[in-house]
Amino acid sequence: MAQIRPDIHYYPFDIGMVGNESPEMIQSIFHQMMPEFDQDNLAPLPYQSFQLDNIVSAFRYMAQAQHFGKVVVSIQESSFQIHSHATYIITGGTGALGQILTKWLIQKGASCIVCISRHADTYNDLDQNKIVYKSCDVSCEKSMKHLFDEIHQSLPPVKGVIHAAGTLDDCSMIEQTWERFETPMKPKIWGAINLHQCTQKCSLDFFVMFSSSASLLGSAGQSNYAFANAFLDGFAQHRRFKGLCGTSINWGPWESGMAVSVSQINRNMTDKGISPVSADNAIASLEIILDKDFSLSGVIDIDWHIYEKTVEGQFEFIQTLYHGRKKKSSQVPQQTLSDQLMQAQAEKREQMILSYLQKTGSKIAGYEDNQHMDVNKPLIDAGFDSLMAVEFRNILNQALNTSLPATLIFDYPTLQHVADYILDDVLKLQHDNIDLSEKDVMDEIESLLK
Repeated sequence: MAQIRPDIHYYPFDIGMVGNESPEMIQSIFHQMMPEFDQDNLAPLPYQSFQLDNIVSAFRYMAQAQHFGKVVVSIQESSFQIHSHATYIITGGTGALGQILTKWLIQKGASCIVCISRHADTYNDLDQNKIVYKSCDVSCEKSMKHLFDEIHQSLPPVKGVIHAAGTLDDCSMIEQTWERFETPMKPKIWGAINLHQCTQKCSLDFFVMFSSSASLLGSAGQSNYAFANAFLDGFAQHRRFKGLCGTSINWGPWESGMAVSVSQINRNMTDKGISPVSADNAIASLEIILDKDFSLSGVIDIDWHIYEKTVEGQFEFIQTLYHGRKKKSSQVPQQTLSDQLMQAQAEKREQMILSYLQKTGSKIAGYEDNQHMDVNKPLIDAGFDSLMAVEFRNILNQALNTSLPATLIFDYPTLQHVADYILDDVLKLQHDNIDLSEKDVMDEIESLLK
C-alpha cells in the first residue's frame, strides 16, 4: 500500500489491548460520543440481522454485495427455566442461603430438590414432598459418589447444581496455617471438584458456584477464603472450556447469610461502603445471570465513593473505575500545571509548557528516552494517531484541570501551537508579561553577572 500511497501512514493497533491498558481512554471516548448519539448527530451503523439457524441466508445476502452497514448473525438468548420433572442439587442446603434458594426453586416449579449438608439428617423445615435432605461432606469424594449413585437410581435426572457450601476461618496472614487455609478450601474447592465429577453424565442446564466478593475485591483476614473463591471463578472458565455449563458469582454479603451472621465481618464491610444484598435483589440478579448465561459475575451492593477512600493507594483499578482516571496521590495535593505556569516568571512560562508537552508527546508516541519531539513539526507527522490525540488531550485536561477541545491537535497541529493556545487562550497569560524599561533590563543583567 505504501508504494501506491506513500503520502499515507498506516498504524496497526488492537482496540482490545488499548482498552485493557488504558480503560480511562476508552471511557473518555465514550463520554465524548454518547452526547452526540443523544443529539442525533451520530447514529449506529445500519445492519441486517439473521438468526443462527438461517445463517445460509445471511451469507447469500452478503454475497450479493448490496447491503449497507453490517450483516449480523444473532444467537438466540438463553431462556432459563426450571423443569418440574428434574432434580436440582443445592450444597449448603440447610443454611440461610440454601433455604432461600430452595424456596425460589419451588416457586419456579421445581418438584425435586436435594439439599446437601453435613447435618441435613436433623433438618426438616420445608416441604418434605419436594425436598430431600441428605447428610454428606461435599469435600469427601467417596461420600459424594455414593450419594450421587443413590440420586441417579431413585430420583429424576439432575438438571441443575447450585454449590453454596462454605465456611470461614479468618485470621491475619501471620497467623495463617495450612490447617486454617484448608478450612474454606474443603467445601469450596473439593466440593466443586466432586460435584463436577459426579455430574459428568448429567445434561445440566446450569452449574452455579457461589463465590465471594473477597476474591474480587479482597478482604482483610480472609486470604484463605479469597483463595478458595478465586478457584471457583477459574473453575467456571475451566468447565466452559470443556464445553460444560459453568457460572461463578462473586456475591457480596446477603441480608441472610454467613457474612451477616458474623458481626465483625459485617461491620468491616459496612465501614467500606458494602451493604448486604436483600434476598429479593439477590434472587433477581441470579435469574438474570442464568438467563444471560454469564460465566463470571459480581453482585455487590457497594458505595464506590466510600470504598475508594478506604482502599486508596492499594488498587489502581478502583480509582480507574470510580474516577475514570488514574489515581491521584493521597498525600499533600500537588500543584496543577496551571498553578505552576501562573506562578512562574513570565519569561520562563513558554519553555516550561513546551518542555512538558515534549515529554508528554514523546512518551505517548513511543519515543526513546533520548529522543524529543520537534515542537514545530505537526504531531500527525510525528507519529500521532487519533487514539494518541485523545490520550494527549486527556492528560492535558487533567494536568491543567480544564477541558480542551476534542479537535485540539487538528486546530493546533504542533506543540508550539498547542503551547501558545494554552498560554494565550486557556490560561489568559499573554497580558501577564511585564514591560521592563531599559534600566530594569540592564539592572537585571548586572545582577546576573555578579
